[in-house]
Amino acid sequence: MLTESDRKNIAEYNSEYSLNYYRNYLAWLFATFKTSESAFRNTLVDKLDPLPGMRVLVTGVGFGDDIPLILEKLGTHGELHCQDISLSMIKYCASNYSDSRLFFTVSNATNLPYKSKYFDRVFHFGGINLFGDLFYSIKEMERVTKYGGKVVFGDEGVAEHLRNSEYFRIVTTNNSLYSARNPFHLLPENSTNCELTYLLQNCFYLITFTPEEVIPNIDMDVLHKSPRGGSMRKRFFGQLEGVSPEHKEKLINYAKKNKVSFSDLLEKIIDKLE
Repeated sequence: MLTESDRKNIAEYNSEYSLNYYRNYLAWLFATFKTSESAFRNTLVDKLDPLPGMRVLVTGVGFGDDIPLILEKLGTHGELHCQDISLSMIKYCASNYSDSRLFFTVSNATNLPYKSKYFDRVFHFGGINLFGDLFYSIKEMERVTKYGGKVVFGDEGVAEHLRNSEYFRIVTTNNSLYSARNPFHLLPENSTNCELTYLLQNCFYLITFTPEEVIPNIDMDVLHKSPRGGSMRKRFFGQLEGVSPEHKEKLINYAKKNKVSFSDLLEKIIDKLE
C-alpha cells in the first residue's frame, strides 16, 4: 500500500522536470562538499564489496550512476537488479544501460518483489529518508539478503556530534533533510557486523550490516561469583516484588554474615516454604 510520502515521491520523480532537477542537485552536492563524484561512488561500491558471480540489488536506483561500477565487479555470471518506485527513473536507466546481467523493476521498497535470501548484497544511497516506511524498507532489504551477506545504505543526516553547531543550522536551513537522524536503531535483531559512518563532511550517514540466521545468543546461566549472585536468567526472569529498604538491608547483612550470595539466600528461603 502506498503512503502519502510514496505518492509524493512518485509524482516528483515522474514529473517532466525531475531528471534535470536531480542532475542539477547532484552537481551542486559534490561541488558544495568538495568531493569528486566518481571517487565518492567508488568508495560506496568498495564498502558494498560485490564479488564476481554475486547477485546484487540496488533499491531506489535513481539515475543508475552506480550501475557500471557494480557491474565491473560482478564478472560475467553476476546479476544486478535495480529497483525504483519511479517509472521514469527505471526507463532512464534501462535506456542508458544495456547488459544481460541487468534486471529492472518498478516497485515499492517496503514490499520488494524478490524471494527471501536471494541477494548477496543489497545497496541504497540517497532517498531512503523519503521512503514511506523506513522500518519496513530496512526490514525488506534484510529479508532479501542471504545470511552472511551485506546490506549497505545511507542518506542525508548530520552526525550527532554536530547537532548543536552553527554548521548544523546552516546545512539544515538550506535543506531540512539534513536534520534527519540515522536509523541505526531500526536495524533488525539479527544484524551483525553493524557499522555507522558519516560521509560528505559529516552530512550523510552510511550504515552497513550483515543479516544472520539467529539473533544474538549468550549463555544466560553462567553464575556470578559476587555478593549479588545469580545469573543473567535469574536476574531477569526471577525478579521479585520490592521490599522496604530496611528489609533489603537486613537481607544483605545476613547474606554477608553467612557468606552466601543474595540470590542463593533467597532461593533457600523460598525452598523452605514448600
